[in-house]
Amino acid sequence: GLWLRSADSQHIRWCVHWFDAVCQELADEQITRKQKGEKGIIMIQIENEYNAHGCSNKPDFLKALYRSVRNSGMDIPVGMKNPTSGDFSVMLNSVTAAQWPHTFIYRGCDVTTDGNNLAHVILRGGVDKYGTCVPNYHYEDLVRLLEQYEKRELKNPAAVIDANHSNSNKQYKEQIRIVSEVLHSRRYHPGLKKLVKGVMIESYLEEGNQPITDHRVFGKSITDPCLGWDDTEKLLYQIAESV
Repeated sequence: GLWLRSADSQHIRWCVHWFDAVCQELADEQITRKQKGEKGIIMIQIENEYNAHGCSNKPDFLKALYRSVRNSGMDIPVGMKNPTSGDFSVMLNSVTAAQWPHTFIYRGCDVTTDGNNLAHVILRGGVDKYGTCVPNYHYEDLVRLLEQYEKRELKNPAAVIDANHSNSNKQYKEQIRIVSEVLHSRRYHPGLKKLVKGVMIESYLEEGNQPITDHRVFGKSITDPCLGWDDTEKLLYQIAESV
């Protein structure tokens, strides 16, 4: 994954340079280009918190990174997060657009695609007009998502639940409880067991986060607070036993 948190032009150039290099290395390792049973890369996630940082050139930045992915020939699954409003329709419209054929310029040539049938959704919670986090990982939210998927007749219905961000209000320890609830919802509802393919957990070696100083702790986040490795390991075993 790649986190985009700055509008500084030098940071943007570095990110595009880094992503160009990574895409070239990963293009031939995609799971969609492997034989059945072989290992491969499933997904690259581009994260951003531009809205939270009040940056103005988010579209230009994301377009630049999109070009990097497109020009590398990456045909990986793409996850569409719900906007900070929590609106499902915007998210599902993005999935619809991604699954439809498109025509674009690729290395100077006109190219037509069949669409990405592996485009899916990521639920990250929302924020209301008062700035209060509104989670969308609960059973009722997942059932509503399943119903909307069925109405749209999208291919390969799939959802990944982001256990942090607005779903946890960035209370990183809550990720453990949230994952447990999602697993329970999957066990209870056969449709949700098919729909929910995974969870996203913010994890690092040391729990919590820290400011950027001259005395930083190795393995501790300098951005969002994260689960430490001890809790992460226990949670991974819990997930494995549940599925």
